[in-house]
Amino acid sequence: MALPRVRDENRAKKDDDYRFRPAAATTFRPSTTWRMPRRRRLLVLAVLAIALLYLLSISLAADRSVYSIHPPPRWPDVEVAPDPFPDVGHPSKEDERLRFPELSKSLSKSRLAGTGRRGVLFAAASLRSVADLLPLACEKTRHSYETVHFAVMGREPVSIEGIQYVNGISSDDCKLVWHDARAEHAASFTDARMVNAVDYALWNLLSTLYVDAVIAHGPALEEDFFIQAIGRRAEKHGVPLVSLPARARDLMWIADLDGRALRAWNHFNVELLIQAPSGSSASLVRLLRSLNRADYLGTTPKLTIELPTRTDPQLLKFIKRLRGGALSPERISLRRRVPLKRMTPLEAAIQTVEAFYPSDPSHSHVLLLSPQAELSPSFYHFLKYAVLKYRESYRSARSKNLLGVSLDLPTVKPTDDTPFTVPDIDAPFFCWQSPNSNAVLYFGDKWAEFHTFMVNLLETSAAKAEPSEKQISTKYPAFMEMLLKFIRTRGYFLLYPSFPARQSISMAVIHEDFYQAPEEFLDEHATSHETEDKAVDFESVKTTLYGASTLANFIRRLPDRLPGLARLPFLAFDGSTTTFEELTEASHEFAKKLNVPNVACSKHAQSRTVGSHYSYNADGLLCVPDR
Repeated sequence: MALPRVRDENRAKKDDDYRFRPAAATTFRPSTTWRMPRRRRLLVLAVLAIALLYLLSISLAADRSVYSIHPPPRWPDVEVAPDPFPDVGHPSKEDERLRFPELSKSLSKSRLAGTGRRGVLFAAASLRSVADLLPLACEKTRHSYETVHFAVMGREPVSIEGIQYVNGISSDDCKLVWHDARAEHAASFTDARMVNAVDYALWNLLSTLYVDAVIAHGPALEEDFFIQAIGRRAEKHGVPLVSLPARARDLMWIADLDGRALRAWNHFNVELLIQAPSGSSASLVRLLRSLNRADYLGTTPKLTIELPTRTDPQLLKFIKRLRGGALSPERISLRRRVPLKRMTPLEAAIQTVEAFYPSDPSHSHVLLLSPQAELSPSFYHFLKYAVLKYRESYRSARSKNLLGVSLDLPTVKPTDDTPFTVPDIDAPFFCWQSPNSNAVLYFGDKWAEFHTFMVNLLETSAAKAEPSEKQISTKYPAFMEMLLKFIRTRGYFLLYPSFPARQSISMAVIHEDFYQAPEEFLDEHATSHETEDKAVDFESVKTTLYGASTLANFIRRLPDRLPGLARLPFLAFDGSTTTFEELTEASHEFAKKLNVPNVACSKHAQSRTVGSHYSYNADGLLCVPDR
C-alpha cells in the first residue's frame, strides 16, 4: 500500500504544481523504450556512415576489376611456372595472383563516366608498337564520335605520362582514354606468365568496356606473348581483332572507319575475275604485273582467268614464271573453253555470270577486270576502305541499293557511246545506275541475286517469245545488257570515283592499245568496221595511275569527313541527274514494263510480283511460268 504524501507548508509553490494521482497510478512500471543521449547518437551515426563509405569504395575498386577473387584464366596448353620469381625476394604467396593497380583505377573511372557509348580499343605491349599506333589512335579521336581506348600491356615500367611526353602527345590534342594494363613486377615475368598477364588484362578490359574492335600490330612489331594472348582472348569474347600488317602511318584511312565497319575487317574477301582475249595477251600480261605489285594487306587473293579456246602460249609461260610478288600460282585458277565455235551474246553472258558465285554472299565479292586495265598498287586498300565505309558502317544509309564500287571513271556512256561529263560536285564519289566491266567490284549478295534474276529473265523472255531491245553498246561484254535490266528493276547503283576528273589520279587506267572487241560481237564489229573508229572512246578518263602502295598521300587529298552515301549525287542510267527517291520510283515503273503478264503465267506466279519489289530474293521480281 502506498504511503500518503506529506504536505510541507514551506513547499507550497511546489505543492501547488503537484497533481494528485491515485495510489494505483503510482505503482512502479519499467520503461519500454530507451533513448541514447543525442550527442552519443550522432557520434554512432557518423561512425556508421564512414564505415559504409569505406566499404563502398572497396566495392567499386573490386567489382569486376582486376582484384577478382577468382584466379586469372589459364589455358591448358600454356605452362606457367609455379614460382616465377626464384631470384626475386618477393613472397610467392603474394605473387601467385596477378595484380593491376593502375588498370583498376582507369576501369573504375570508365565505368563511372561511361554512358554506354561504343568504342575501339588500341592495345600494345612493345614500346615500338605504342609509338607507331599513337598517331593512328589520335587521328581516330578526331574523326570519330566513339570512345577511343589505348591499353599498354608489356614489361617496360615507363609511365603513361612518360609515353605521352616522349611521343609529343597532350590530352588536349589527343583525347584518348588510357589504361595502364601492366601487372605488378611484370619486368620479372617469364613469357609464359606474360601470356597470362596480357590475357587477364584483356579479359577485364573487354568485360568492362563497350568496344566494337581491338586494333593491334602483328608479329613484325609486337611481342610473341602479346600476339598469342590477344588473338585467343579476342576470339573468346567475340570481338574482332584488327591486326595491322604494316606500319600504322601507312593505314591512316582506318581512322575514318567506325566500329561497325571495323567489325567486318576480317570478313572482307575479294576474288579476281579476268576474261582473256583470244588474240595477243600483251594487255593481259600488263594487268597481271600490276596485280602482282599490289599490296593486299597480308592476304593472297584468288584469281580466275577465263581462257579462250585458242590461247596465247606466252601467257601460259608468264603465269608459270610468276614469282616474287603478291600473287601466288597456287591461288591462280585457269579455265579454258572447249567449244571451237564462236559464242553467241547469250552464251557469253551466261559464261560470265557463271564464272563466280559467292561462298559467303555477305562478305565474298568479285572484282571484274578487263584485260585493258592497269591497277594501282594500292587499289586493294581503296576497295576495302570504300566498301567498309559505304556498306558496313553505322551511317551506311541506302547501302542495300549499292551494287558495287568502280575503280575507273568512264569517258562515255555505255548506253549510247556519247561523251560522259562528271557532274559539278565537291564530293569525291557519286552514284550512277550504269554498269561497268572495266575494273569494278560487285558485292557477293547482289551477284547471287543477279544469278536468280537471269534465270527468271530467260524464262520470261522465252515465254514471251519476243526479242529484247538492246541498250548497251557492242563494245562491252554481253552480260552488261542483262545487268542493266537488273539494276533498273531493283533500283541499284554503283559507286563511281569523281576525283580522277579533278585531281588527275586514278586507281585504275584503261588503255586503248591492244583493244579487242568481245568475242560475241566480233562479227558485228568486222561488218561495221567500228573497232578502230571507237577504240579511243573505250578508255577511261586521261589520268595518272596512283603509284604508291599505300593511301597515305591519297587520303590527304580527300575532305576530312567524307559525305555519307545518302548525301552523294545520284545519276540515272542515261547519265541525267536525279535523286534516290526518283530512282526508286523509276525502278517500279521499269519493273512493270519488264514484267508484262502473259498466258503462261499462273495466278500464283503473277501474285508473287505484287508488293515484293524490295524482297531480297529475286524470285519475286518477274512473272515466271510454273516450273
